[in-house]
Amino acid sequence: MKFNLSSVLPKLPKSKGSQNNLLLWGGVAVAVAVAAWLIWYESRKNKGLVPPDGKVEDQPSNRLKYIYGAPYEKQTQTQDFKPEKFPVFQLNKDEYFIWDGLVLNEVMSKTLYSRGVSHINVKKTDYTLPQGKRFLILYRNFFALPISYATLSENKARLQREINSHNPGGIDVLNIDIENDEHTPEYATVCRELAVYARAELGVKYVDYLGMTIANSDYNVTGSNVGRTYFAPYFSGVTNMDDPYPYIQSSWFENGDWLYSAAHVTEQARAVDPTIPQVSFWWKMDVTGQMYIPEHIAHAVPLFLLLTGAKGLINWDVAGRNQYFDVDEALISGFYRASLVNDIRQGKPEFLIPEISLDGGKSWTSNEALAAKKNRHPLVRVVKNGGKYVVVGHNPVLNAKPLDVMLRVNGFQDTIRLKDRQTYLGVG
Repeated sequence: MKFNLSSVLPKLPKSKGSQNNLLLWGGVAVAVAVAAWLIWYESRKNKGLVPPDGKVEDQPSNRLKYIYGAPYEKQTQTQDFKPEKFPVFQLNKDEYFIWDGLVLNEVMSKTLYSRGVSHINVKKTDYTLPQGKRFLILYRNFFALPISYATLSENKARLQREINSHNPGGIDVLNIDIENDEHTPEYATVCRELAVYARAELGVKYVDYLGMTIANSDYNVTGSNVGRTYFAPYFSGVTNMDDPYPYIQSSWFENGDWLYSAAHVTEQARAVDPTIPQVSFWWKMDVTGQMYIPEHIAHAVPLFLLLTGAKGLINWDVAGRNQYFDVDEALISGFYRASLVNDIRQGKPEFLIPEISLDGGKSWTSNEALAAKKNRHPLVRVVKNGGKYVVVGHNPVLNAKPLDVMLRVNGFQDTIRLKDRQTYLGVG
């Protein structure tokens, strides 16, 4: 909201009396003060420093200001999914909120684009999406199989037809879903050549591959991925986006383990190559398609991904599984809250893993993700950019009492209070 100062100032009539002049100038002073306060208040509100419901968070922090977000509600009906209820916002230009979920019509796609979404799957629409905002995922059953009977030219033609049938103008981001059961040199070669073809001849800006392995909980704990490891040599120097993520299992929802694992694999991938954008492939349900991510985890996911160095996520869903819109709303609200600290992720931010203390500073432990998961400790991350800090924290242990957590890293120290099913975000 913009304020026009002249609109609130009284027009001064010509007056010869000093008393009248005094009253008039007093009115001017009051009007200026009110206008200045409104501008100050609106500025704080736009930065997330004003609680939307009027309830101020009780926090023990000395150096950090709490960042509020836009509240979300549970929705279970298609017609109740209303992304327009959230404020208009955008992420940084090099960040991605890729939408592979429900798109009812062109109006909704425009609404999603104005609520942080960077790209929409062209298969989810029957109209042309704007240039720079188009996404396509190819599953393993797209390719002409078996590979021994298919030529590269056949698969190139299939890719071109696939794009033309959904979005004649082309696409901007291509995700090749390799899966885990085609570990053959022939298959890897075809996928690699399609990636080269998409970037060189079809004008696709970013290509990545989802070489996933359906594995046990060890995969989530260690971040190992047989599929990606196998295909890595074939795609070296070819793809220019990566999507490390922990495979979701239902047991990982209730105790929030997905957050620990997401932080771990993101930080591991960034350590290997910080120049490649890490865009997590995010499922809103578990591998059975029966259990959905709790809203408090869905809200926390964008904050922890973006504040551990990732560049965003692909919000994946399939037909018949998109009736739980509370998850989508919580996800949008998380991205909106992250947008309030866009500046901390611009330039050359430092993504830091602090030490934490749960006993008032008597003892300290590293908050590295796997150690935190093992110890059932809260997850806390710090981003430093110049002299500014942003802290994000979440206690995935459900039904926990409010927990005061001391944190320290690189000379910065403070205390935050984590509450059940809430994500802390503070700036200082």
